[in-house]
Amino acid sequence: MSRRCRRATAAAPIVAAALALTAGCTSTPARFHTLDAASTPATTATAADRPGAPVLAVGPVTVPELVDRPQLVLRGPGSRVTILESQRWAEPLADGVTRVIVRSLAEAMPDAVVMPASTVLAAAWRLQVDVTALDVDAGRATVELAWSAQSRERTGDTGGTISGHAIESEPVAAQDVDGFIEAQRRALQRAASRIARAIGASIRPPASRPAVTGSPGDGRPGRGPA
Repeated sequence: MSRRCRRATAAAPIVAAALALTAGCTSTPARFHTLDAASTPATTATAADRPGAPVLAVGPVTVPELVDRPQLVLRGPGSRVTILESQRWAEPLADGVTRVIVRSLAEAMPDAVVMPASTVLAAAWRLQVDVTALDVDAGRATVELAWSAQSRERTGDTGGTISGHAIESEPVAAQDVDGFIEAQRRALQRAASRIARAIGASIRPPASRPAVTGSPGDGRPGRGPA
């Protein structure tokens, strides 16, 4: 093993665990990964599958420049960053993040049709997500993101836009690349669940919302059933 490889392997336990998979450094064939699990269903419902259901288009989704590259990136102690040259994403990372968010939202909001914005011509709602951190550090995966959901049809009862911020962290169960990716995926799923809880009631079809009552012309908002 070269001196450069020995220095990298001695850096920190989590980095050393990853680099152990790339013994020999430059001679290891590349391995390709996806952010979503192989067992996850490949498709979600479309508007044609659920006539009348509101459509939520997810996108654009942005990721930090640090991790927006083919190679997997790990954070070490302090400001240290390790780029795993032989461990690579099989697709642009933003596409993988979008798919995880879409599937998580679809599971959490069965009354809506959730699809990537790139596949939708018209949608009642559009969700933009700016992922500001997608890190693995000291045995944990951390996801931080800001999001904004905008109604294209209803503005009176929602104010037009709902926005928020989420930070989620998940432990790394296995000290290898698959373990790192699994922890990132779980953290993203938790963040998506937060978004679903924040916007689910507004996106729900009118027929499935609680009934609203009140005296006509009294100028006061009505109340649902007790």
